[in-house]
Amino acid sequence: MMSKPELAKIILSEALLVGVDLIDEQHRSLVALFNDLIDRLNAGLSEAERDDVVGHLFEYTKYHFSAEEQVMESCKYEKRHAHKKQHAAFIMNLNDLARNKELSRQAVFELAQFLSRWIQHHILIADKEVGAFVSAGVAHVSEGGGLDAAVAHYLKNTTPNKEAAVRREIGVHRMWMAGKAAGPAALEFRDLSELNLDGVDLSAAVLTGVNLARSSLRGANLANVSLVGADMEEADLTDANLTGADLRGANLHRATLTAAVLRGADLCSQDVATEVVAATAESVPTVLSEAKLERAVLCNAKLAGCDFTGADMAEADLAGADLSGSVMIGADLHGARFDGAIMAGTVVDLAMLDDDGVRAIAVAGGAVEPSRRELTVGEFVGAIKEHERWIDSGGSAGHRLDFDRMTIPNVKMSRRRLAGCRMRRCSVAGGEWPGADLSMSDFSYSDLRNLALGNAQLRGATLRRVNLAGASLASAVLDALPLAGGDRVWPTNLEGANLTGADLSGASLDGAILRRADLTGCLVDGISVRNADFEGAKR
Repeated sequence: MMSKPELAKIILSEALLVGVDLIDEQHRSLVALFNDLIDRLNAGLSEAERDDVVGHLFEYTKYHFSAEEQVMESCKYEKRHAHKKQHAAFIMNLNDLARNKELSRQAVFELAQFLSRWIQHHILIADKEVGAFVSAGVAHVSEGGGLDAAVAHYLKNTTPNKEAAVRREIGVHRMWMAGKAAGPAALEFRDLSELNLDGVDLSAAVLTGVNLARSSLRGANLANVSLVGADMEEADLTDANLTGADLRGANLHRATLTAAVLRGADLCSQDVATEVVAATAESVPTVLSEAKLERAVLCNAKLAGCDFTGADMAEADLAGADLSGSVMIGADLHGARFDGAIMAGTVVDLAMLDDDGVRAIAVAGGAVEPSRRELTVGEFVGAIKEHERWIDSGGSAGHRLDFDRMTIPNVKMSRRRLAGCRMRRCSVAGGEWPGADLSMSDFSYSDLRNLALGNAQLRGATLRRVNLAGASLASAVLDALPLAGGDRVWPTNLEGANLTGADLSGASLDGAILRRADLTGCLVDGISVRNADFEGAKR
């Protein structure tokens, strides 16, 4: 009988330190959680133990990625978008794992092997480059600028003819669709920018993290394609078929989607003749959450059932578009055109819109308010306790508080520790949370009207497009969070937030981002706003 294979732990040597204290400390915690998984696997773990340790590793990885991306954003790291795409692809793989309830022990071993390779490679290459950038404090890190040989090799462009290489992969994909090749095109994270790909057929391809900036894809067939984290800025997708495409986290800034088909995948088999695509189609909507769609042209586009949560759609042209059944919670709709748009059953949180946005939606007609599951007091308090255990254990016990589309009960929770929690698209109106520690928390697109947050710690928090109308933030600290090992900071993000009538007296917002925020009628006696970004804010 063959002996059970043993998996090796990761040793976080000096070679894997990136030189940024916050990142290195979180890498230590991440590696410790991974090594705990290895110990349990080698010892033989039960199904319950497996779910527990994989769950902790999963949650801490998401938390670490979020922190690392904030570091890159704060110092305007030039390759941050490509780095984020690697994170997005990795999380997608972990999400697929989490949904698999029948995961075998062998599958967990294979996952652990994948994790070991990915963690070490990602730190050695991508994260070390971030560390070099932060340490140098310059706008560009060139090859040979103090990086080791592995990073220098990574930075070097080894593709002599980009277009020829891409065309070769497209040919392989065409053969795969005809049953004459072993697999589809290998184009993940590839640079396809500024290419003419008009009419190309890449249906069912995996294009995770691909760079399609300024490329022309007029009439292209991208049905059921994974474009997670893709950079499609200024791409021309006129008449393209994007039926069922997954565009989570994609950058569609200034992209042209005139007459493009972006309907949910439930119609994929009807819209696409290719048998391969028809056989693998799933009934899921097209997802454009967090997508960049400012000034994008989507007139007459078919967008029924799409998820636009948090999408930047300012001044987008949606005239005549079919938006029925779509979700637009937290979307920036300033100046967007809805002439002739179909919005039957479109989910829009009207409380999050300004007067112009409410009028535009009202004229289109058919929009509905979002539904949220109401938590009990017991559920909420229990989640807080588990989160505090998670903080105290460095991620090895308890669970990170992570709510989406929930109604939080009106409770008093003075000085509770909720740093790093997530309550996105939630309603927390009217609670009392004085002195609570909410540093590095994420409340994006949530309704926090009249919430009492006096003396609360909100350093480095994400409050993007949050409704804080009438809230009390007296003497609250919303300063940028200093990062260890340098002069970089992690800013509190209040971009597009509604702060009308809020009490900000004595509050500190040094270094905060307040772009396009509404500060009408705020009490600001004694407020500190040094180096804050007020671009486009209403005061």
